[in-house]
Amino acid sequence: MRNAWLVLAIIFLTACQPVAVQQQKATATACSPPYYEYTAGDCCLDSEPNNICDRYENKTIVIPKNLTLGVQQPPKSVISDTIIKFRGNITGYSFVVGKTEYLVRGELARVKLETVKKLDFKVNNTPAFITDIYVDRKARTTTGYCDLRREREILGTVDSDRSNCMPLADMPITLLYDTYNPLLPEDWLTRFAYATPTLVETSDQYVKEPTGWKLVSPIVHFTENGDEYALRLESKTGLPIKIDIKEGDLSKVVVYTWLIQNKVTPQEVIYQPFHK
Repeated sequence: MRNAWLVLAIIFLTACQPVAVQQQKATATACSPPYYEYTAGDCCLDSEPNNICDRYENKTIVIPKNLTLGVQQPPKSVISDTIIKFRGNITGYSFVVGKTEYLVRGELARVKLETVKKLDFKVNNTPAFITDIYVDRKARTTTGYCDLRREREILGTVDSDRSNCMPLADMPITLLYDTYNPLLPEDWLTRFAYATPTLVETSDQYVKEPTGWKLVSPIVHFTENGDEYALRLESKTGLPIKIDIKEGDLSKVVVYTWLIQNKVTPQEVIYQPFHK
């Protein structure tokens, strides 16, 4: 009995001793290109190679689209593409309607009247006349000047005592913007930028000008409130040089002639004082 208790005591003491844990060396993993050992025992594809695991490098983060933000623009039309072409290639342009010349550069424009125009009001108790209108479309202002140089150009030699512009020399005359802001060829592009054409004619056609025949392509047709418009776009600038309009039973044509691109200087669309 005594021996039995001795055996049990030995077993109990042995069980309470700490057990030595054998440390096993990790087995090396052989990763053949284009794989490399990203972590121990893990071969990861590295197709670059730049020692970055492809499964992390090529991960795409998808940002959920918030459909409640902003108003979606309507689909663009052929006119929108024309506007991009015009703004990318044209720094300025000039044209003639009737006998009035227009100079345009960016947001600035100048209207060179064919006559010395008398206004229906006075400036400093002097009858108001203008020869030129300067337009700032960004600021939405129109300013008239009676330019002595232009008066002589229009009328020929003018005696100082007979000049309408002499008392108004270098004097800015404020004009109503909505009345004197001209309708430019580019305004037609803006008007129909997002409209859906009823017809697009892509075949080359020609419009007769004082300088000869001009190529127009394409010709884009629109219907707006029952009225019909056909914009004949000049191939070089993308600007319409002839607009056929049918309003009910009435038909009319807007024609821009002598269209010249990239010749207008910044000084030409800003009034240059006569008395410096």
